[in-house]
Amino acid sequence: MFILIAIGILILIPLTMFIVRLFRANFGYQWLMATLAAMAAWILILGSRTGEAQIIPLLRWQPETLFSASPELLIDSISWIYALALVTVCFAVLLTTVARRPLAGWQSWAGSLILTAFGLLAVFAGNPLTLMLSWAAIDVFEAWILFSWIRRSEVRTRFLLALSIRSLGIAFLILAEIVTKAGGDFLSFTHIPSSASIYLLLAAGLRLGVLPMQPPFLQDHPIRRGLGTPLRMVPAAASLVLLTRAAGGQISSGIAPFLLILVGFSGVYSAISWLSATSELGGRPFWILGMTSLAVAAAVRMQPAASIAWGIACILPGAALFLYSVRLKGMIALFLLATLALTAFPYTPTWSGLAVYGFTSNFAAPYFDAVIGLVFILTHLALVLGYIRHALRKMEIPSGLERWVWVFYPLGLAILILMEFYLGWQVWMEWNMNPGNLWWVGGLVLFMTVAVWLMLYRSGRFSQFIRFSKGMAIWGTTVWSKILSLRWFYRFVWVIYHLIERILTWLTVVLEGDGGILWALVFLFLLFSLTLQGGLSW
Repeated sequence: MFILIAIGILILIPLTMFIVRLFRANFGYQWLMATLAAMAAWILILGSRTGEAQIIPLLRWQPETLFSASPELLIDSISWIYALALVTVCFAVLLTTVARRPLAGWQSWAGSLILTAFGLLAVFAGNPLTLMLSWAAIDVFEAWILFSWIRRSEVRTRFLLALSIRSLGIAFLILAEIVTKAGGDFLSFTHIPSSASIYLLLAAGLRLGVLPMQPPFLQDHPIRRGLGTPLRMVPAAASLVLLTRAAGGQISSGIAPFLLILVGFSGVYSAISWLSATSELGGRPFWILGMTSLAVAAAVRMQPAASIAWGIACILPGAALFLYSVRLKGMIALFLLATLALTAFPYTPTWSGLAVYGFTSNFAAPYFDAVIGLVFILTHLALVLGYIRHALRKMEIPSGLERWVWVFYPLGLAILILMEFYLGWQVWMEWNMNPGNLWWVGGLVLFMTVAVWLMLYRSGRFSQFIRFSKGMAIWGTTVWSKILSLRWFYRFVWVIYHLIERILTWLTVVLEGDGGILWALVFLFLLFSLTLQGGLSW
């Protein structure tokens, strides 16, 4: 019941804010309303965890022949962790917005609440139907927000391409349902047949832009901080939860190495681009793709705990960095703590994620495990180096901020980092994760992070290293665009679209001309003749 109340608050408060805006345009407590709503939802989600999985039916579809399953919510350890991460991001966005008051408004605050509500419906989805409806709601709401901001046609086209790829993810989710029913079984997120796992994995990978990596996902939204953070994190979390559930199934040992190769390319390219980005906001899509590539790789290796560890590491420390608009000296220690959490050092939040390296997996040759493990270590190292680089980047502190701002703003950032440690500990306790002989990888990443940073930063060669990384990223963009991306598919679809458009235009001109009726009769006669030749009757 706490879950439904939290979702209801996140939807009703924005509606209340809109009504208040109509009657009192100068109402000065909109931020307070939104922040209290986010805090209430955060407390409700925090207290909603139960020992056993619970299913909450929402409504019953009629007729049942059209939809065999009805929308329902599933409360378990996976959904609860991602839900708590989402409401924490929403709460932190509203707390830190006090330092960006000239750029914020009630529309941004209301949008963050509604988008988080849709994200909660997605992460708590109990079956594919509920998840598909939630994904569609997120996509429609995101499109409505962005198209109200975007005016350039090329940016709109790029966003529509990304939206089309997400629709393919929904198509794979439907395909998983069809394959399951064809095998005489049923599909829900409490029961995932082995035949459906690969389709769920591909659905999540397409939604995240990792399988394969797509050029439209490499461009950031024009909305930067504030609402821009939920716009990036909510769709990611809505797909990461499916990824974690798919990791509990069976992935064919024949296709797993090829998936790991694709994910490895995505991870390396994204990590290098993130490291060489000019700012954390410019590199935001690369951070998400790089971290989610590790989560996808863990799912391919059938390690749900490792997948969820990298998923929450993508959302919480990433959101903290993207909201870090006012750089205070005293907060450097907080982001150094976040960097330590990302290294997978023993007993840090990402320690459970070491299973992604899988040097002892049983579906590939040992040498393949060693090579692909090295690829993911390099990805991991570049992501951590990029994080510390962007966290230590200096920015001017805005003047004229009131003293109470310095209470809420650091609190919003601190709650994200502390929640990362809390949820990481929950993952470790829930799955009783013990990386075993992989413990040294976290120590290696931490040692290399410190060594590379000191060696390059102190010697003044860090700028040369960044220029080299940018060159590698540009080279990778060219190779990926020509070989590994699906731009050729976009061009093919675009050609087919224009061909159909020309045919329809020609038919319109013909049928609307002087001989339009005659041509219509000719086409009808041809259709009738083809039907008779096919042996069909009217």
